[in-house]
Amino acid sequence: MPAFISCIVLCEISWVLKSVYKISKKDRIKTLQNILSVAVFNIEQIECCLKALKLYEAGTADFSDYLIQQIAWMQGYKTVLTFEKNALKTSGFKNP
Repeated sequence: MPAFISCIVLCEISWVLKSVYKISKKDRIKTLQNILSVAVFNIEQIECCLKALKLYEAGTADFSDYLIQQIAWMQGYKTVLTFEKNALKTSGFKNP
């Protein structure tokens, strides 16, 4: 039986691994890759999650920032407003 995993849950997993458990970015990426590859998981916005993970791997912002951006792009928005300094270093983010 499939299990549903929302985008918010993925963001929370990444945040908890980073903030609470002090897991390295490399290991957080590996964990998210593992979760996204489990066949019985029904991942919300899977394509956005996969794209966000690739951007996260190469970028300076958090996984959640890239996921927000990918979901916005899917909805037709090309600019995402943010106060996150690391996200502002990436094309497509703008300070309000």
